[in-house]
Amino acid sequence: MRAPQPGITGTSRPSHPEEFTVPRRYLAPAATALLLLAACGDNPTGPGGSFTTDDGEVEDNPTVPVEESAYLVDPEGSTAGRVTFTDAETGMEVVVEAYGLPAGEHPLSLHETADCDAPATPEDPTGVGDWTGVGAALPGVELPQLIVGEDGAGEISSVVANVDLEALLEEDGTALLVHAVGADWEDTEALACAPVGG
Repeated sequence: MRAPQPGITGTSRPSHPEEFTVPRRYLAPAATALLLLAACGDNPTGPGGSFTTDDGEVEDNPTVPVEESAYLVDPEGSTAGRVTFTDAETGMEVVVEAYGLPAGEHPLSLHETADCDAPATPEDPTGVGDWTGVGAALPGVELPQLIVGEDGAGEISSVVANVDLEALLEEDGTALLVHAVGADWEDTEALACAPVGG
């Protein structure tokens, strides 16, 4: 055994590094804590993370696209499909899924009020007829025709330019009408209506 060096008192430092060990019971909690901290920093949507825009700015609450949907109903009140409106970069995306309609090309129109209650009149006591509550058609809005197959089903997806969906929903909403087969919606009766927002 080597003699202690002069001037050094107490216990000398062991010469073998393996003699300095951390009890294993402390290793697992420490490793878990480190992994959790690393995950929080790397995951932009996790706790402690953030969203970064293209110009490098940090955005705490990213904008979630506005989306609204409603069922299409026929004059008797039966479901005839579904309509979904979603914010798009250049306007509003309109998705129409319809069924139970006559085959052919159906004009579509968007109107100023989300009111698809078909009013009863002396001439039409059951309420079957025009949806007068939808108001006037939105100016400058053009939608493609809905092509319905022999099975009575049809679907379209189209972006309506320069329409702010959020502003539209804050007011009286809007209504989408599916018209009978024809070249122009103004010359054909409505077969189905979807009240969106309002």
